[in-house]
Amino acid sequence: MSPLVSIITVTKNLIDAGRSDWFRQCVESVRMQDYPNIEHLIIDGASTDGSQKLFQELGLKYISEQDSGVYNAFNKGIRLAQGKYIAFLNSDDFYTRSDAVTLSVNALEKNKADFSYAPYDLVSLNGNVIGTIQPNWKTCFTAQPIGHPTMFCTKQMLEGLNGFDETFKIAGDFDLITRALLQGKTTVCVKETIVSFRNTGISSRQKDILIKENIRVIETNCKVSHAQAVRAQKNGFLPAKTLTFLISKTVDFPDKAAVFKYNLKNFLKFVRRRFITLRLRKGKRCFRFLGITFYNEEKK
Repeated sequence: MSPLVSIITVTKNLIDAGRSDWFRQCVESVRMQDYPNIEHLIIDGASTDGSQKLFQELGLKYISEQDSGVYNAFNKGIRLAQGKYIAFLNSDDFYTRSDAVTLSVNALEKNKADFSYAPYDLVSLNGNVIGTIQPNWKTCFTAQPIGHPTMFCTKQMLEGLNGFDETFKIAGDFDLITRALLQGKTTVCVKETIVSFRNTGISSRQKDILIKENIRVIETNCKVSHAQAVRAQKNGFLPAKTLTFLISKTVDFPDKAAVFKYNLKNFLKFVRRRFITLRLRKGKRCFRFLGITFYNEEKK
């Protein structure tokens, strides 16, 4: 018998937000899957707009109660899930092919991996494809390398990691992926694009939160100083000794050569910007070397 897969979707006040049609598309994409053994769990944050009636209309299994945020809701879903494998599908997003679950489970079973990942389509609000985003392991440890809606994880792994860190508002998935890798969890790539991720935009306030939280992920998991974490988030590199140690903690890291090359490239760019500067723009002429300004003149 095919192992049970639990797909968790978190919601709150879908109707008031004008997202009920997107949610219906999400639900339909789960129902169109050719995989025979799926439970779709809706974890609702005590909606007050009648969303529960929509869940009932669609015949969905759901709970609706207060939560402290999306990662608290995800953790509730993990505890409720009965499946061997768990996936998290946002209410705005949808599977783009009917064999998305089948492809992911087959890859996990064949490779006995802890979690799978795949490319995803970034789509506009009306569903038009903006571009396909590939997994980017070279950014690992300084930025999130994969899209979490493409991930299928073993429940055993998620429970072993104690789920998501609920103190995060946005970067909890980056934190979870980093912790999983550093605890030796194994991965497998599904090469086909299986999910469409709707680009609903992010405010400047959220960007500020994301940057701060990414810095915390780096500082906490990579065991570097706050200043080093800030630099890593901004410039995309870690000290070579630190990166070597981090990679040594992983198992079957997807692309070690790429992450080291990327790290070195960003380090050299940082050195060039920091110590060797030549500017001839906006009327300014400036030449700096090793932090010393040799020439700096305003054009008259």
